Amino acid sequence: MFDGVGWAAGEIVWFMILASLVGLAIGWIFGRWLQRSAIAAAYEAELVAQEELARKAEHRLIESNNTLDKLQYQLRNESEKVGELESQLRVAEEAIADLDAALAAAGGSDEAFSQMQAARDEARAEIAELRGRLAHHASTIEEREFTLDHLQTRLSAAERSAVDLEGRLVAAERRASVIPELQTDLERRNAEYLRMSERLGEFESEVEFGRARVRSLEADLGAAQEVAAVVPSLRAELDEAIAERKDLLKAVAGLEGDLETAQARADQLEVELAAIPKPPPTRDEAIAGMAEIAARTRGDTPVRDDDLKRIHGIGPKLEQTLKGLGITSFRQVANFEPDDIVIVSTAIGAFKGRIERDDWIAGAAEEHQKEYNEPA
Repeated sequence: MFDGVGWAAGEIVWFMILASLVGLAIGWIFGRWLQRSAIAAAYEAELVAQEELARKAEHRLIESNNTLDKLQYQLRNESEKVGELESQLRVAEEAIADLDAALAAAGGSDEAFSQMQAARDEARAEIAELRGRLAHHASTIEEREFTLDHLQTRLSAAERSAVDLEGRLVAAERRASVIPELQTDLERRNAEYLRMSERLGEFESEVEFGRARVRSLEADLGAAQEVAAVVPSLRAELDEAIAERKDLLKAVAGLEGDLETAQARADQLEVELAAIPKPPPTRDEAIAGMAEIAARTRGDTPVRDDDLKRIHGIGPKLEQTLKGLGITSFRQVANFEPDDIVIVSTAIGAFKGRIERDDWIAGAAEEHQKEYNEPA
């Protein structure tokens, strides 16, 4: 009979061990849930930081471009002034040569000779002044060219920084785009955690029930001899407890399987996160990219203002929008690349596939050939 009581106490110990294991499993799942929440918050914070850096880099790039345009305009003005001074200098030198020739032909010391000498000296003084001004403007041009080279170097560095920030921003947006899926997975894991907590409560109730049985057996220990007839029934109860323990073991095995399935799903989510394609550009991004497309498709040719409405599918409103974004000629439309079509469609708000359906590229090439008798 004492052996039966000890065996029941052993069963209770088994229940307590199982309850501890289940508690550890639930704690591990809860830790994973908190870790996923922290990752989602970090992705969102990183996205905000990258967008702020991109805005600052874009602002600096615009300021550098404005400064560069002003310097180029000033440099052109200085160059024009130098050309004018050189022209005046040539005229003055020709006048001195004519005066020298006239002096050589006149000879003597009469009043006309003196006047011609004075005119020659005045012309030479004017030449000296023109040469001084020319040297001043040449020095100014050298300074402006040095400043221009310095700004172009800074502009190149800013553009590289902007490209790097854009790449980092795209990567952050790609990671942030899976946050809803991670949140859904976290909600599912939270529900699993709640279910396991309920099951843990049931296990604790069973453990408490077992302890109560042990206390009852200890209270009846003095009268064990008299109740020896009830030993078979106690054996049956113990067998039932063994069966319950087996069921609990199966339940724990099921929970371990659930944990393995959850881990496999987490690994799969990470793989899917890495395989998410690059999202299409927003309208603001597309409008910002139109300047590069306009410059590249125009090439080294002069800016032309063609009648884009001659292209099938382009009406007055679309023509006005395209020209406002820098697309003004048949050549530019004919030189669109596949990636440009996505950006242009987003920037002008056209329906998806409209440019390909109306075949703007072929139409623009044909109109350019008609207008200028040359291939686009």
